[in-house]
Amino acid sequence: MADSCPERPSRDESDESTRKVAGTGWLERFEWNEAISYTLLAKAWQVLAGPVTVLLIGLYFTLDLQGYYYLFWKLLALQVFVELQLHTVIVNVTSHEWAKLNLDRATGLSGSPAALSRLRSFMRLLVLIYGGMTILFLLVVGGGGTWFLGLQPAGEIDWVIPWWGVVLVNALLVWLIPFHAVLEGCEQVAIVRKMQFWQAFSGNLILWTTIVTGFNLWTIFFLSLVRLAWELVSILRWNRYFFRSLFLPQGIERLSWQTEVWPLQWRIAVKGIFIFFGFQIFEMVMFAYHGPEVAGQMGMTWTVLMALQIAASAWVQTRVPEFGVLVAQQNYAELDRRFLRLSIISLSLMTVGGLAFVLLVSFLSWQEYDFAQRFLPLVPLSLVTLGATLSLIPTFQWIYIHAHKRSPHMLLSCCSSAALGFLIWWLGKNYGAFGAASAYLGMVVGFSLPVWTMVWLQCRRDWHREIPSD
Repeated sequence: MADSCPERPSRDESDESTRKVAGTGWLERFEWNEAISYTLLAKAWQVLAGPVTVLLIGLYFTLDLQGYYYLFWKLLALQVFVELQLHTVIVNVTSHEWAKLNLDRATGLSGSPAALSRLRSFMRLLVLIYGGMTILFLLVVGGGGTWFLGLQPAGEIDWVIPWWGVVLVNALLVWLIPFHAVLEGCEQVAIVRKMQFWQAFSGNLILWTTIVTGFNLWTIFFLSLVRLAWELVSILRWNRYFFRSLFLPQGIERLSWQTEVWPLQWRIAVKGIFIFFGFQIFEMVMFAYHGPEVAGQMGMTWTVLMALQIAASAWVQTRVPEFGVLVAQQNYAELDRRFLRLSIISLSLMTVGGLAFVLLVSFLSWQEYDFAQRFLPLVPLSLVTLGATLSLIPTFQWIYIHAHKRSPHMLLSCCSSAALGFLIWWLGKNYGAFGAASAYLGMVVGFSLPVWTMVWLQCRRDWHREIPSD
């Protein structure tokens, strides 16, 4: 298996591969490519495996243990305070260098010596930076999570040692982030999605085995080990020529962090921190004020919706490097055409998936299946689902904006996320899941959609009007 993809094709060969996957007819009209195939394959597997996981959790986990299980995953999202959304910047910055490079089967990266030298200097710097982030992750996520989990009496649930085991493995995963971010920036999205599929497939098998054999919260530790193993396979085997060429001696040209990375990085980092408070605190609020049982219901509901979002948004997310290349080439007409078409496809699929999810839970509740109790009640579930669907529109708009290596209106973005976080906390504290869901949908409809649409239209008009420099 490790040698199933020993060499990566050149850009021309990658394009040909994409055309072969896309084919003709309806696949071509839906902008299909290999990256989407692996993304949807992973999500299709999760759709099939998800009910099995939920069933096993229902059979072997108490409601409180379910709450701790999902809370572990949410606390790992505190990584945003360490990594500061740098991976997003890496993809966009790398894509601008990739516009002048190719990937050869025998020698790895080739093309413009200046662009290759800049990319090599960037990779070396990222390895050092993420090494420091790994240590910081242990302190911030490990220490902060330990404090938060101690707010509620755990009873018979032993969470301390499993939590630190999970933190240690995920700290190593943090250090590997820039490797696959650079790979994606060089339009090798398909191989990254292939790795993620195998992570999902084998991870679920390990997850089910450990749940049934009574490992409880240790299941997350073993699942994280599977993720780590596949990332190492991807780096050391599947993409070894790519990374070997990145670590060859660099030339004179250097990518300037101060002028080319930091102006975008600090804006996305600050916004990412505020976004965490606006979109990642549902389970934490439920846990702190309503106990692990309600937190578990919110966690399971949110997990399904995020899986639907990732699957539906694959058409846009997998084209981020492509958008960056089109911006670098100042091919704005093609950029707009592809972005709008892909966004419509993704939003339509999310609408269908969200509606099916609500109808399924409604049916289970009507038939009085106990399984329905693992999700939120119907009203807050419907509100959260609608909010998650509509939130894709501003999400795609920001992907478009960041492809230009810019991130405007930082203060406005931070204030809106802070307001959303405050409303989720206040309404969630006083009115439970219904209050938190109402706050989420209200902010998406009342602020995010109209405001960020106007920002996107303004940026698109102003930036594409700029006269290209010679």
